[in-house]
Amino acid sequence: MSQADVDQACRALGVDSPSGARNELKSLYGRFLDHCFEDRRLSIEESEDLEHLQRILGLGDSDVSGVQDEAAIRVYGSTVAEVLEDLRIDPEETRFLARLREELQIPEWKAEQRTGEDDGLEAPTLDQAVGVQPSGGLLQELADVSVSRYLKILLPLTLAFLIVFYLEYQAEVGAERARLLTQETSLIQNGVLLVERELEIAAGDLYFVGDLVAEVADNEAPGRLAALERSLLAFVRRRSGYQQIRFVGAGGQEILRIENTPDGPRITPQSELRDENGRSYFTDTMRLESGEAFISPTQPNVERGLLAGLYEPGVRLATPIDDAAGKRRGIVVLNVQGRDFLGAIEQKSDDTGIRRMVVNSEGYWFQHRLELDSGIVLEHGRSFQYAYPDIWPRLLSNPQGWIESSEGLVYFDTVTPLAVASNPDGETRELPTWVFVSLLSRQLLNDTAVQVATPLLVIATPLFFAFVMIGCLVAVPLHRRDAALLGLEKVRSAMMTAALDGIVVMNEKGITLAFNPSAQKIFGYTLGEAQGKLVADLIIPPAYRETHRLGLERYLATGEAHIVDKHIIELTAIRKSGEEFPIELTVCHPVTVAGKRLFYGFLRDLSEPDRSKLEGDPPNA
Repeated sequence: MSQADVDQACRALGVDSPSGARNELKSLYGRFLDHCFEDRRLSIEESEDLEHLQRILGLGDSDVSGVQDEAAIRVYGSTVAEVLEDLRIDPEETRFLARLREELQIPEWKAEQRTGEDDGLEAPTLDQAVGVQPSGGLLQELADVSVSRYLKILLPLTLAFLIVFYLEYQAEVGAERARLLTQETSLIQNGVLLVERELEIAAGDLYFVGDLVAEVADNEAPGRLAALERSLLAFVRRRSGYQQIRFVGAGGQEILRIENTPDGPRITPQSELRDENGRSYFTDTMRLESGEAFISPTQPNVERGLLAGLYEPGVRLATPIDDAAGKRRGIVVLNVQGRDFLGAIEQKSDDTGIRRMVVNSEGYWFQHRLELDSGIVLEHGRSFQYAYPDIWPRLLSNPQGWIESSEGLVYFDTVTPLAVASNPDGETRELPTWVFVSLLSRQLLNDTAVQVATPLLVIATPLFFAFVMIGCLVAVPLHRRDAALLGLEKVRSAMMTAALDGIVVMNEKGITLAFNPSAQKIFGYTLGEAQGKLVADLIIPPAYRETHRLGLERYLATGEAHIVDKHIIELTAIRKSGEEFPIELTVCHPVTVAGKRLFYGFLRDLSEPDRSKLEGDPPNA
């Protein structure tokens, strides 16, 4: 090729000079190289022409080497396509391809990328070969993925994420609830211990006052009663928690009463002393043995038939008084202000969502922030048992514990005095009780759950979207793989349909799975007639079927093969019509699919004088 030829080629390409269009010149060089490669080799003259063309085009060795590699690849690819035309490679063809690869200096990895046509283009990848072409970027590929593919990936990821989130949420809520329960349990139990201690102190004071009164009962000298009144007045000044100290005679008439008034303790004048003969506490205490104590249920302090103050709760402690001769002289009564010793439980504002209450055995509040600041609430509509009807029976059935209800979580503990009062029949009477209650409202529990969930959601939300993005990115290669497999299946189907040779596929049991159109043409069966039948019953003459069965069993048991992986020049087969005829057979090494081995057989009808005349559609195909 002369310089004039080069100039003419450049003008045809619309290029002013070779230096201005290196890609075009490389393409020109490649086309000339393809022309030289038509016979799959380069002669000495062709090699010299290529070197001359390289020099006049101004192409360096690096430019030329790439073009030469591409040309060699295309040549090898077209040769492979020709070799595969009959769907199998003979040993001679294998050796020929190896020599060609060596002559063209094509590495093994490049040989795997060959195309089937010498079209002047780069060898396509497997995805391209089966129709999976790269689309317009990642976003386009994400849009191409089917919804079902996303669901198969994202649903398990989402389910696993939600399970982990729920377990962590439950653990955090449980820990916060346990903290609240521990706090309230400790507070209520401390309150109960304090009340029991105060009751023990009050019982000691009761017996102390009883001893003082017993001395006066034994010695009724003038002035002794007045001295006792002064002593008890001094005692009440020091113990402001007592509302009253009384000495009631055996007939029920008060002999003395020291009472705590808003102006301070005072000795009640004789004109104001009352007859207590009809009162139940007097009757019950008079029936006790010496040294026993009566403790009344917490109840309003009733004086002169009227409620004292704002329903002021009081606790009566009483014990009988006997003289030295054992004669019953009356009783000593201490009226204790219930608010002072039963108010040991800390009160908090309702804004905290925690309600702490003290309830007597009849279900009435005598300390509850929602009600009066102090005093028993006597209205049935506002008592504990009516305000919380689902909780109250469960409080009575157990002395201590936790209860969960629609109102929230309730912890309670019961105080029962140790003193026992007996009725005239000698049966132990029901002891007065005080129930300390802490109610964690449902609103507080819900707010706690929200407080726990909020930081978890802050952390979990970006993590969840990260999982979603990972799932989407995983879906893209899976989509490509599915598309490639679908393309390969289409290629396989096309090869099965277009093959001139008959192709029969059977499983380990000899059952026909595939019967291509050429096999249908050769043997006379439709696909529906062949599928599911024994291959031996379809194409093997009766005289050879037992041999076939034994050979298949031997191969599956030992791997010893007489036909597999071998090219059998001539065997006898049988058509649907019963006609026996010669065939050429190749059985490939079995392919394992889902743990099952499949056998592919390629058959050629040797009775046909000219295979090129095979035309027409297979019967019922």
